[in-house]
Amino acid sequence: MNLSHFTQKDSFWRTLAADHAYHTPARKRPPLVARFVPLTTFCYHTMTIRMVCRASFDAYRGKYDQFRFARSGLQTIRLAESCGGRFEISGIQHLANTKGPFVIVSNHMSILETYVLGAMVVPFHPMTFVVKGALLRYPVFGRIMRAIKAIGIERQNPREDLKRVFVEGRKCLDEGLSIVIFPQSTRSTHFDADAFNSLGAKLASRTDVPVLPLALKTDFVANGKLFKDFGSVDARKTLHFKFGPPCSPTGTGKKEHLELMDFITCQLKEWGAAVHGRAPEDRAGAIE
Repeated sequence: MNLSHFTQKDSFWRTLAADHAYHTPARKRPPLVARFVPLTTFCYHTMTIRMVCRASFDAYRGKYDQFRFARSGLQTIRLAESCGGRFEISGIQHLANTKGPFVIVSNHMSILETYVLGAMVVPFHPMTFVVKGALLRYPVFGRIMRAIKAIGIERQNPREDLKRVFVEGRKCLDEGLSIVIFPQSTRSTHFDADAFNSLGAKLASRTDVPVLPLALKTDFVANGKLFKDFGSVDARKTLHFKFGPPCSPTGTGKKEHLELMDFITCQLKEWGAAVHGRAPEDRAGAIE
């Protein structure tokens, strides 16, 4: 499977390949559903559940491959757009021009990025995630994560988690799978620099592959109070995704980790997102 296989399927992928960016086309008026938050939220989550169930059934039959993973992401993008969402995606040239597998380090705001990143990354490189171990045990969504060989960590014993990511991560990278890591302990609408660990840079250094930063802002879908995956949808908020240039970590990857955080914090501030904790430049002395 190569890029041409994707560009033949949908204009979204043709735009990514040609422009290395994607911007939701402007509308004269927002769709009717976007004018009523409860209706928008109901429609978005209902259709998302339907998409996840279809993908899970494909995984149950052993037919959920990387193309279907990318297609699920594209379906979610189209669904969000039909509910009034507007995507601003840039930096795709860094995916297109980076040879071989790599590690992507990103902040984590909502469940939405777990659905849509496949549509952006897979046309250029097959990929998987490092996720909370419980997700692999979910009866529906877990099948999808297992089908794409996601790496589960329990977040109870940091040493065991680190060992597992190094061992399983190397296997995935050796198989040509790029890996997305969310170093934050949980999804949050704000970025906490102090809680952003260096796991991604360490994995890249240990396996001798490049690491790319990804800054995203996906509070279009809020984290729910009762059920975290089912928060309200706000069509007024633009969905931002920006990939940064790769770097090749050495040693423990501390310097590169600071560079990754700097890229993410700068982008989030530019988009008006909240950033907590000390800035990367303030942490340099302590880390060194």
